[in-house]
Amino acid sequence: MTSSVRKNFPTLVSAMLVASDLVAIFFSVLFSYWLRFFSPLARSLPVTKGIPPLEWYLYGTIFVALVWVIIFARHGMYRSRREVSAFEELYCVFQGITLGFIIVLASSFFLRGETSFSRLVLVMVWPLSVLSATLFRRLLRFWELKMLKSGFGTRKVIIVGQGELARRVYRSLQRNPQRGYEILGSFTEDRDLPPLGPGCPQLGRIEETGSMAAPLKPQLVMIALPSEYNPWILKFVLAYPDINVEFQLVPDLLGMIASRAEITQLEGLPLISVGKTPLDGWGRVLKRSIDIAVSGVGLALLSPIMLILAILVKTTSRGPMIFSQERTSVNGKRFRLHKFRSMRQNAEAETGPVFAAENDSRTTKLGALLRRKHLDELPQLVNVLKGDMSLVGPRPERPHFVEKFKKEFPLYFSRHKVKTGITGWAQVNQLHGDTSIAERTKYDLYYIENWSLFLDLRIILLTLKDFLSSRNAY
Repeated sequence: MTSSVRKNFPTLVSAMLVASDLVAIFFSVLFSYWLRFFSPLARSLPVTKGIPPLEWYLYGTIFVALVWVIIFARHGMYRSRREVSAFEELYCVFQGITLGFIIVLASSFFLRGETSFSRLVLVMVWPLSVLSATLFRRLLRFWELKMLKSGFGTRKVIIVGQGELARRVYRSLQRNPQRGYEILGSFTEDRDLPPLGPGCPQLGRIEETGSMAAPLKPQLVMIALPSEYNPWILKFVLAYPDINVEFQLVPDLLGMIASRAEITQLEGLPLISVGKTPLDGWGRVLKRSIDIAVSGVGLALLSPIMLILAILVKTTSRGPMIFSQERTSVNGKRFRLHKFRSMRQNAEAETGPVFAAENDSRTTKLGALLRRKHLDELPQLVNVLKGDMSLVGPRPERPHFVEKFKKEFPLYFSRHKVKTGITGWAQVNQLHGDTSIAERTKYDLYYIENWSLFLDLRIILLTLKDFLSSRNAY
């Protein structure tokens, strides 16, 4: 491919995504038309009003295609490097096509006279469009990721930052070569600091970024700095000489909270609202309804397995089957959390409250298996049914640690705006056990500020994936 195509690779991918959706829509309409009027189905559902001309459907499909492309574009579904799972792609396509289908179906009822569309054809177009658009998109995404992994269409990246935040950005880029990023290096507070990692040389101090980065011609500058650097960041972004460079800011805790601020008015007086969550009001009712339904069904289906596990815990080590411990949930409310006992009895008699660690000597042989597969968490379905917890939310901590972390991390207690959960956004991102509290808090706050039913479903599916792979569980 030519250099111009390489340079405009994201535009090419976006155009191909639009084309694939158009092909999917026209294919679905034509196939549905054939099914209704010329396939064996026509004998089961006789055509009583004649066969409408195919041209009507082709002309109508232009309107359908326009509606769906606009909806997809508004949902950001034509962005390049949009790494999504097959399930997420299916969900987004389903959401967009269903909304478009409702608009088109409603519009068809206003058509009178000679142009009369078969409602059955329109109904068949819906599932066919969802399946075909998803399939075409997955094939195109597979091709895009293959090209990116091979080095085609990569973007040159510079990291500006220091400490754990910048190292986490570097590790994320290294673990995801399919994103197509080529790391040029980093600018940090001190030239003498060790590099963020292999393949990421020190390029200079943060203050030198403007003068030293330009000759390297980066296409993306990722800034991972604490909030005290905000004045420098603003000055740097406004003064950077290359207008074709994209800047991405990786916020610290304060920056992430501020990014969700909303501006409201009180008699013309502007007010900045911080800390609202979609879980206020109706969202909380909906989430609780799902918790009750899923935990109730889960307890009914899993009760034989839970009974077997309880017997195994009791017969393989001394102590109770169920381990109960005081934890803190929404608004600081305390409750008794239940788990299958995975450690020896009185495990903290000598150490006091401590986090579990990898290869923890206090863990029993059966307990190690239960923790690795997260089976020790099953009794918490009772906590969910009672209303102490939710299926998804920040993991509950003991009051001892809550008081400690509140003093060390001022925004920590903000994670208690919602009920704690069996699993959460931090956990599926491998932040559990004895890991960075600041990072875990950041992920918990992101969940609270961006809650949706889809995010809950995504976390549950990722939890099931972790269950099968047994990653980082101890």
